[in-house]
Formats: sequence, C-alpha cells, structure tokens
Amino acid sequence: METNNAADPLREQLAIMRNSLFDEKMLNDDFRVLETLEDREQPNFAEQVMNSFFESSDETIAIFEQTLENPTSNFSEFERQLYRLKGSCSGVGACKVRIEADKLEKCIEERDLERAKIVVQQIKKERDTLELRLEPYFQLLRQVEPSRGSQRPKSLRDAN
Repeated sequence: METNNAADPLREQLAIMRNSLFDEKMLNDDFRVLETLEDREQPNFAEQVMNSFFESSDETIAIFEQTLENPTSNFSEFERQLYRLKGSCSGVGACKVRIEADKLEKCIEERDLERAKIVVQQIKKERDTLELRLEPYFQLLRQVEPSRGSQRPKSLRDAN
C-alpha cells in the first residue's frame, strides 16, 4: 500500500521545530503536559494558553520596568507579579524565561536594582524569542492537523 501523503514532510518539519524548542531548553515537559490537555472541544488549547502567557507576561514586564524606574515605589506589587510570572513560566514550561525570573528574584532580594533592570531586559528577550519561535510552530501545526480548524486563537500580534 502506497502512502503519498503531502503532510508527511510538514509533519517532519513540525517535529523538528518542536524538538528544537526542547533541545534548546526553551520549553520543558510542562509544555508537553499542556499539549496533552487538548481535545476536540479545544484543539488549540496549548496555543491559547501560550498566547495568554505572552499577554500577561508583557503586562508583568511593563510593571517591572515602571517599578525599577521609580525605585521609591512599593515593591510588594513587583514581588507579587514576579511570583505570578514564575508560576506562569512553570505552568507552560517556559524554561529560559523562568531562569531569568529566578535571577530577578535574587536581584530584588539583594536590592541590586541596576542588575535587576538588566535581568528584566533579558526576561523580555527570552519571552519574545519564545513567542517568535512558537508562532510558526503553531501555524504549521494548524496546517498539518486540519482538524484544528482554520480558527486561530487570538494572539497579541492580531491585536496590533
């Protein structure tokens, strides 16, 4: 029996893209768990959760930047947002963002605000890189698995 499926090269490309995200330690097994939660009712669940993560982390980074620019600010909201970000990173498997968030926590504990500003920029970079890498992955995933439908979850890029 001959299998001439045009999706096979796309599936291979999809697997390569996905594996590289894990090999480069951008994602960990928590993302795999997130993907297992998808079903017919919510075929784009992982993408929706990741888009929500990107949106909320953008807001959190903005709070970090504002607070660090005004060091007389109350750091309780900063710390609350930092714990929230760390939890979100763990929930979605965003390894490199989580590593930087841990570094930021150490900077805040040591009250090293100048170093904290640098780390916030690194968090932003890792977050943006992850989003840029996942966007084509999810796009190809929708192409390879038509059952996901043409309906794409709303992302930050759609809002702009």
